[in-house]
Amino acid sequence: MNKFYVLLFFLISSSSFSQDEVSADWSVSVEGTTATLSINNFNNFTVGLDGHWHYILNNEEYVAVHDINDVVITNLPIGNHTITVWLVDHMHNALDPAVEEVISFSTDYSTFNHQGDVRDYIFYEPENLPADAALVFVLHGYSSDATNIYDYSGMNSVAEEYGFAVCYPRGTLDNYGNRFWNVGYEFHPNETVDDVDFLVQLSSYLSANYNLSSENIFSTGMSNGGEMGYMLACQASDTFRGVVSVAGMMLQDIMDTCNPERLIPILEIHGTNDYINIYNGDPNGSGGWGAYPSIPETIEYWSNLNNCSSFSSENIENSNTSDGSYVVKERNYDCQDENEIWLYKVVGGDHDWPGAWGNFDINSSLEAWLFFEQTIGSLSIDNNLINEFKVYPNPSNSHISISNITKNFKFEIYTLNGVIIKEGNYNDIPISELENGIYIIKIITDNRIISKRIIKKP
Repeated sequence: MNKFYVLLFFLISSSSFSQDEVSADWSVSVEGTTATLSINNFNNFTVGLDGHWHYILNNEEYVAVHDINDVVITNLPIGNHTITVWLVDHMHNALDPAVEEVISFSTDYSTFNHQGDVRDYIFYEPENLPADAALVFVLHGYSSDATNIYDYSGMNSVAEEYGFAVCYPRGTLDNYGNRFWNVGYEFHPNETVDDVDFLVQLSSYLSANYNLSSENIFSTGMSNGGEMGYMLACQASDTFRGVVSVAGMMLQDIMDTCNPERLIPILEIHGTNDYINIYNGDPNGSGGWGAYPSIPETIEYWSNLNNCSSFSSENIENSNTSDGSYVVKERNYDCQDENEIWLYKVVGGDHDWPGAWGNFDINSSLEAWLFFEQTIGSLSIDNNLINEFKVYPNPSNSHISISNITKNFKFEIYTLNGVIIKEGNYNDIPISELENGIYIIKIITDNRIISKRIIKKP
């Protein structure tokens, strides 16, 4: 080693500062679910010359910092957090005596002012998200909260894999102390909150503030959140481009007054044994929510509105035989504006979010995104391409092939949890090593991504 560098290393590592005289302090500022760790001052210590500093968030692994810039920590869960910060020498040893600080802080909802009320939401943006990415709203059910669906939906993992932002807005409190979306329940005759306008205005704010697409905005939700989706499809289809309702229903009053600005694709995921939003409907409103048609009648309504001329039905592979249910996919297609109206009928399913509890043959969050993805510009399923590209044989126990590939392409195969397990650019794809079950294959070509379901059978 060059003598100059040996001497320089010696001078740095044995710097003459007195550790007894060193002091430092840090602070944390919080906005929503983002925390910023800042250095306030160092005394008798120069970062880079005398050493650097470490921090640990919530007893996780330490992070080494070699400058004095702010550290921004995003997408923290709502709640209490602790961060420990301390100075170290060049060998990562803590100074003696220790110079450290333990800072406790809390993250909370982000806020948005709407019609004189302060509304809450959680926003999640994957790292390095490209400009003009899609935005998906995920709405909680009646008496639930945004943090609940944030936790159980797993939508953040889907967003990380497929590249979109997620917003988990929070309903307001009704007279019973329950959070809700104002869809016009029979027991809410005096509720006046305008949730449609709130979601429209919030989507506009997020799109502009985070450089997201103003066109590719979608909504999915559980129960009351899914019902809010139907209301958006009727009253805010100029903003929301697609809706997926999980265990929701469409109130008869909403159906009777529905007058959409434009028609959009809709998917309902619903258990036939749902004891809250009854699959066969409640035309007399005896359940207390208000009158609503059956789920098949709701799908038929949207299919007729979209002038769909073709129908298909298929059983999705019953990959989990212990959950007491299976899924039938009913697809209405060849519709106006290339929309499609789908029903995932979960036979034997209850009031569930499949993939989180109840049925485990499908992942509701992933299915919602794949449904939305069909409508998105360069990432959408081109009708000619979907007819051109065929994956066969499907199901298969040994290999699959992609037909009519004439251009440069690549494929990626994912588990339903979004984990990539195989990729390449060849046409004959062996899958014998995969466990039996359902997977998603992405075919990527000419700036398009086509997603298809494949089944590995015994």
